Amino acid sequence: KQYSWPQYVAALLLCGGVVLCTIADKWVADDGSSSVYGVGLLLVAVCCDAISPVLQERVFGEFAISAPQLMLRTNMIALAGTVAAWVATREYA
Repeated sequence: KQYSWPQYVAALLLCGGVVLCTIADKWVADDGSSSVYGVGLLLVAVCCDAISPVLQERVFGEFAISAPQLMLRTNMIALAGTVAAWVATREYA
């Protein structure tokens, strides 16, 4: 698959932002543990972002579902996961 130059620029800006945040965190934080945690979260987010379009194309191909229905279902699943994590960690208290 061919990518356009704006897609390459977006990828470079994302990587540059991660690098800058990691470097800045080293200057500010004493132990660096938050940096490792933050970079790990960013890595998970980027991987999920990469998987989402592939899964959406598969759903469109296999099922007769509209884009708004897919978006609603995706957001409802994300909401359920967020609420479950919120309750499990007792962040609401």
